[in-house]
Amino acid sequence: VYFEWRKGEIWTDETEKMSVSKIGEFEFTLTDLDPGTEYHFRAVVDWGIDQTDSSEVKKIKTYNFPEIVTMEAEDVSYSSANLKGELLEIGKEEGVEVFFRYREKGDDWGLQTEKMIRESQGTFNKQISNLSQSTEYEFEAIMEWQSDIVYGGIFNFETTSRPRSGGGGGGVSRYFLRLTSNDLSAGSLYGEGRYLPGSSVDIRAVPEEGFRFVRWDKGGEVFSRNQEYSFVIEGDINLTAIFSPVRIEHIEFLEDLSDLETDLQEKNKLLEKDLRISNLVKAILSSIDGEENPEVKYILQSYLNNIEGRIEDLKTEVEEIEQKLQRYRRIKELTERKEKAQRLIELIESLVHQVDPQKREFIEDVVGLISSNIEKIREDIFILITN
Repeated sequence: VYFEWRKGEIWTDETEKMSVSKIGEFEFTLTDLDPGTEYHFRAVVDWGIDQTDSSEVKKIKTYNFPEIVTMEAEDVSYSSANLKGELLEIGKEEGVEVFFRYREKGDDWGLQTEKMIRESQGTFNKQISNLSQSTEYEFEAIMEWQSDIVYGGIFNFETTSRPRSGGGGGGVSRYFLRLTSNDLSAGSLYGEGRYLPGSSVDIRAVPEEGFRFVRWDKGGEVFSRNQEYSFVIEGDINLTAIFSPVRIEHIEFLEDLSDLETDLQEKNKLLEKDLRISNLVKAILSSIDGEENPEVKYILQSYLNNIEGRIEDLKTEVEEIEQKLQRYRRIKELTERKEKAQRLIELIESLVHQVDPQKREFIEDVVGLISSNIEKIREDIFILITN
């Protein structure tokens, strides 16, 4: 017995051959494979002169090396900046730690942000403050995994000059807009700063992967449910962006739905084929005299045992696929309901400015009820996937 393996369309490699004398599992470890590459392999048995049989083809994909890059800083002010990086690949790790180191240009590296655990690819950011005005800084995104450190490359930014505001010097008074969030790692906020009275202010919340934006709060009350929102500033104001974890990522499940249906058809075809072969071998065995043809009967019985073992495996696989398909179809149904509810909220909010102000409180209550229904659907989908 041995394995054949390939990464293209033609079988080009095989392992050393091993002799076996009884039914059971066997294995072989492949080394020096290319990272991030899909391979196909199958088990092969030689059981007589020019008699060869092979298993169903399986596939594996090797992991890529972890990779991280630094991105341009955003929202640089006289005392703060939003540092950004992107995790391009985490390899086979379930999670890695990422953070930023930063310094005034020319100084030693002595400052760094707190470490964040990332479980998937994507961008990440961290707001830093207490910086010196009109100063050039260097920063770098860093990833730690196992005992290694991966660096993303050094980027620069320069803080601005401190803006003048307030009375005695004859300057124009400005109002301060402060933006915070209920989870600093959940997303980035844009628009914080000082503005002239009566100015139109644009705010924006961008959730990180694994989170979604819910609303803006002011003093514990809903200020806006729009991720991007404009308003006229009439005084100092503190706004809090509310983010919520995306507890499930069912999109990839829905994308696999058609693949599962195709896989189920193929498994059933293989099962039917093996059942026909099994019945044929059984019929041949029943017609052979074991005393006159012991070697032939031994070979056929061994082959039958292998076929029946494969039949049991295929039955198990078919049952698992059917159960998964049932869950996925339910997920798809719930997802469509959720998306319809979300579109209804967007429609209501786009028309709310046309409604009598005395009726807007009622509309807010309606939106709240629909939002609660969306949360219940999310919970149902989460239960389906995790059970």
